[in-house]
Amino acid sequence: MFTYHPAERFEVRLETNISASSFDDAGKEKYKRVIIEQMNDAREKQAKVKLDPSAFVILSSDNVSRSSEAINEAKAIVLKAMLNEITMEEFDKKADEFIKKYQPIIDEYNQKIPEAKTKYGL
Repeated sequence: MFTYHPAERFEVRLETNISASSFDDAGKEKYKRVIIEQMNDAREKQAKVKLDPSAFVILSSDNVSRSSEAINEAKAIVLKAMLNEITMEEFDKKADEFIKKYQPIIDEYNQKIPEAKTKYGL
């Protein structure tokens, strides 16, 4: 999401982008108002989202490397389905195989998340 940057930096970038635009003064003000309203709305929504406890889980070294591999494989499977390189039946089969192959990562997360939630008050 675009709310990773502090508000001050966002405001400077917004002013820079607006000044470089071809909007007239009224258009620039309207654009600025709409963007700020949307940004504030996004920040409010972001503040309501609790932290993801998986970010506080330290996986075993085997699963750390397999996790990167799993992410890349998942993206490849989804991309092939989106590009119609595989049928939905093939996608379902690949998804099932993926889950079986990477189940140890899921199991380790499921084992360690309760401890992380307790430890960090999540």
